Order: sequence, then C-alpha cells, then structure tokens
Amino acid sequence: MILSIILTLLPIIFIVVLMTWKKAAADVSGTAGWILTVLIALFFFNTSLEVGMRASLAGIIASFPVSLMVLTSILQITFMEATGAIKRIVVFVKTLAPADKAVQIMLINVGAGTLLVSIGATPVSILPPIMLALGYSTFVAVALPALGFDALCTFALLGAPLVAFADLTGASLIESAQVFARFLPILSTLVCFGMLWIVGRFKLMKEGFVPCLIAGVTNGGMAVVMAYMPFLKNGVVLTGVAAGFMTILAMLLYLKLLGRPIIDRSILSAEDLAVEKNMRLVTALSPWLILIGGKRY
Repeated sequence: MILSIILTLLPIIFIVVLMTWKKAAADVSGTAGWILTVLIALFFFNTSLEVGMRASLAGIIASFPVSLMVLTSILQITFMEATGAIKRIVVFVKTLAPADKAVQIMLINVGAGTLLVSIGATPVSILPPIMLALGYSTFVAVALPALGFDALCTFALLGAPLVAFADLTGASLIESAQVFARFLPILSTLVCFGMLWIVGRFKLMKEGFVPCLIAGVTNGGMAVVMAYMPFLKNGVVLTGVAAGFMTILAMLLYLKLLGRPIIDRSILSAEDLAVEKNMRLVTALSPWLILIGGKRY
C-alpha cells in the first residue's frame, strides 16, 4: 500500500526535482515525468501500453482548454513585452510600496495573482517577467506567482473548478463553496507566510508578519463572506475577483494607516521616467483591462 502511494507520487516529485534542482525546462520536466508515469504503470501496476497511451491522449484532450489558456497568456505577455507595455507596468509596480517588500509581494502575487487567475489569466506566465524586472531571482519570480493564488484556485476561471465539483457531487454551488471556504482563511495565510519564507526565510516572515496576516485573512476571508452572506451568494463564482481586489485594497489601507507611502516615485531612474513618458499606464494595461471587461459578458 505504502509502496503504491510512493510510486504514484514519484512522477510528481521527479518533475519538481528536475525543475527546482536541475533547473530543467517545464516541457522537458513534464515529458520526463510522463515517461516515468507510463513506465510505473507498465511495470508495477501491470497496465497495458494501449491503456497508458489512451489515458495519455484523454489527458491531453481534457487539459486542452488549460493548455490553450497558457498558450494565449504567453502570446499576450510576449506581445506586451515587444510593445514596451511590460516595461511600463514594471515602472508603475516599482513605485508601489518599494520600502516594504512583504506588502509588495502580497500586492502582486496574492492580490493581483488571485484576481488574474479568477478571470482566466495565468499568473505564472504573466507575473514572472514583472517579478524578474523588480530584481527577484528566476526561481522566486516563478515560485511566488505560482503560489499566490493557490488557496483560492477553486474559484479560478470564474469558479470553473467549483462548478465541476458541484456537478460531480450533486451539491449546489453555494454548498460547494461553503465546503472549501471554511478552510481558506488559514490556508491562504499559510501560503502568504510560505512566500515570505521563500524570499527571505524567517527574517522576512518576522518583518512582514502583520501585512502577511492581513493579506491571508482578507484573501481567504472573502471566500467565507461570499459563501455565507445571503446577499452575496449569487455571485459566488466571482469569489476570486472579490478576494483579489479586497486583498489589494487591504494592503493599500495598511500602508495608509501606517503613514507609509503607497506610491514612491523618488526611486525611478531617468530610464524609468523615459519609459513612463512613452506610454500611458492605461494603454499598457489595456490587454488585461479588455480581458477583465470581456469576462462580464
């Protein structure tokens, strides 16, 4: 029994090791993990090669919508990079809470990350270029966007996983949301502390304790509010949107109450100012604004 569990999890562990320790590309790691999965199925679980190939094909078909979403997100971010939109957004993000790294991490990865994934965008392909430009390492720039929205991933894609769960179990959307929501304030807070640990270990966790706690409780707490407040229940599929927006708002209010600058333009270099002058922020953000606006219809 234990051996079966270990072998079942082995391909996932193998992929993680390849990507984190060996720094292998995602496509190489994924392919290697798939090959290992097929081999384990063949030689340990006595699965025929035909069944393995059929299952693989079924997986490709089932995951096509997500793959298409990732592909179009990469296309979008490449277009924004080529036009200078990413540089303009980075200049703006640089001015947001530059003196408080914990708040900046919460704003970008928890607030914006949750908001983006809830409308069908992929933070893992959109946010890393911004994080890299802010001076974070490649690993951190990928890890933080990958973690920031995890607690509320049930409400991604306008609640598509939640709808699937409700259809599978026969429970209503509200009942399904309540099942997940009750755990989210704790889970979201733990995710926030995990991100701080990745960036600055216990030192940053201590320094960013308060904003981290506020962001986590706000992010997960909004799921509870949306699931249990009668007048909000009809909008339960928009939980991710509300949680992301409220997390951003909570961080801004935190800075305001402490008297810290929300926007500090003094850190901008001459090059940053030139980028700022060449493109309006609204223009740079327009692909994402169109995406958000399109989700209303």
